[in-house]
Amino acid sequence: MRVPHIYQASSIALNTPVTLDEDAAGHIGRVLRMKVGEKVSIFNGEGGEYLSEIIEVTKKMLS
Repeated sequence: MRVPHIYQASSIALNTPVTLDEDAAGHIGRVLRMKVGEKVSIFNGEGGEYLSEIIEVTKKMLS
């Protein structure tokens, strides 16, 4: 299965939960229909790319 790459404008720290913005969360939850436990790759345009696990999903938020 492919791991989607998601842009996150805010800074990203290792081993710290990241809350995605409403657009990204909606795309992952409603369009890709991803669930808790699945993996996404998050990048911020500053040279880092982080393999992440979805730990919480709501209608407007994903972390």
